[in-house]
Amino acid sequence: MLNLLTGVDVTANQRGEIEDTEIFQLEFDNNSKKVAFRTNTDKYWVVDGGVTATGSEASKSMFDLEWHGSKIVLKSPSGKYITATSNGKLHEGAAEPNDASYFTIELLNRPLLVLRQENGFVGTTASGKIECGRANYTVFKTTGENGTYKLQAPSGKFWVTNSDVTISATADEASADSYTFELQPNSQLCIKAPNGNYVQAGQNGIFTAKGTSVDKSTLWEY
Repeated sequence: MLNLLTGVDVTANQRGEIEDTEIFQLEFDNNSKKVAFRTNTDKYWVVDGGVTATGSEASKSMFDLEWHGSKIVLKSPSGKYITATSNGKLHEGAAEPNDASYFTIELLNRPLLVLRQENGFVGTTASGKIECGRANYTVFKTTGENGTYKLQAPSGKFWVTNSDVTISATADEASADSYTFELQPNSQLCIKAPNGNYVQAGQNGIFTAKGTSVDKSTLWEY
């Protein structure tokens, strides 16, 4: 887990109870699509030998964020990937990521999720079918573990991807699918299903897991 145990250095240590020093706010620049990490001391991550929480301006503390399934890698302004050393310190690594360059983001402030696109909200029918483009929204409860999330409808049933790649809220928790959230600029996210495709809005409100790229049909406001 990444933390500020020393108050300034961002380090990777064994996981324990989540405290304020392990919680970081992601701030996207909507133009460059880069991201800054803000700490509980209102400082930003910067690369200064290692990675330290000493930046005072988000615009000077930007990283490229790349998604790899439920994990991310971060590229510094110099084009090198942020990597954890054997003693837990973060530093600029090589031009290509290695095993120590992959990190998992866990969302702590989104236990409830409402999704919408320009044509309307995502909602469920009485049968558990999930549709988009609706006038009314459904509030889904999220449960996260290791960077993936199960989504529960008010009925108590969970999201599952069916054999025809439609998604419905018809599964018990034990048989529910786990989905990955990929945060994007402009307060949007993409949702990746277990089949490796993005959750996509289709014509006539069809809600499926068959998107293959980040585009208008797979971006969701939340």
